[in-house]
Amino acid sequence: NASSFLLDSQWTARVLETFVGGARPITPTTGDGARADTLAKLLKVRFQSHKEKRVEGNHQHWCLVWFVSNIPRLAAIAVLYNHVIRDVHMATNESSLLSAAPSRWRTADGADGKLSGSYVMYDKEKVRIIRSGKAVRLGGLSTRLHEHAKAARILDPNDLNSLFYASYPAQDSPNAPDSCEGYWEDLDMCVGIAFNPLDKKKIDVLCSSGRSCGILSWPEADLTRIGKVQFPGANSVEDRQLHMVGYLFERGYDLMIAPLVNVSESPGFETPMGVFPK
Repeated sequence: NASSFLLDSQWTARVLETFVGGARPITPTTGDGARADTLAKLLKVRFQSHKEKRVEGNHQHWCLVWFVSNIPRLAAIAVLYNHVIRDVHMATNESSLLSAAPSRWRTADGADGKLSGSYVMYDKEKVRIIRSGKAVRLGGLSTRLHEHAKAARILDPNDLNSLFYASYPAQDSPNAPDSCEGYWEDLDMCVGIAFNPLDKKKIDVLCSSGRSCGILSWPEADLTRIGKVQFPGANSVEDRQLHMVGYLFERGYDLMIAPLVNVSESPGFETPMGVFPK
């Protein structure tokens, strides 16, 4: 369960050495362990609803099964980085499970903008998190932010097909809808769970399959499958594992966003599943 990971000091030390996450990681207590266990249960319930609403095709695809197997670790990491609300045991299906306190998040700029992994979009005006995403690529998170900023201007009317850009268009967009949730300028990209893809020592830990020396679960059968996926720019199995790490935290944090304000319609794990949002 999630608490067994969160209360394992050697495992949490590897997490903190390998990832960049919240601005103020916690020192876990037994109460935090219970919070992580509750979060893991909620994520499993929300993931079932997610599959019914957003995933077309095989709901037992190996990468979705792999995601579920890593939910306890994901929950422990999210609590460790202090991204999760205090009273998660009181949450409903419509609640945000992510804290909106700005002091808990790192803005994805400067050195952090060069990291790869997952991110969230933070609405400063309404003080809420409205989207998660993945960026495992050359240039990291900041490159993805630049792409979003360009698309938010909606110079191509097809960008209105994206709920994200239609909900948060740039203020100077010539094609912005008459009503929207806010504007692109209201948003900050914050680090979700990210890593430095150029730090070989940390990547070795991240891609290790043993609990005594690694962080995540990497069954041999899944590593074989991952090795066959054509991720862009990935040459080795380790390169492909990093994409899976990005997908893992993108999806986990998406499930923690309050459903009524979530402006993503993505199914997640698009490349390994061979599906892409229209």
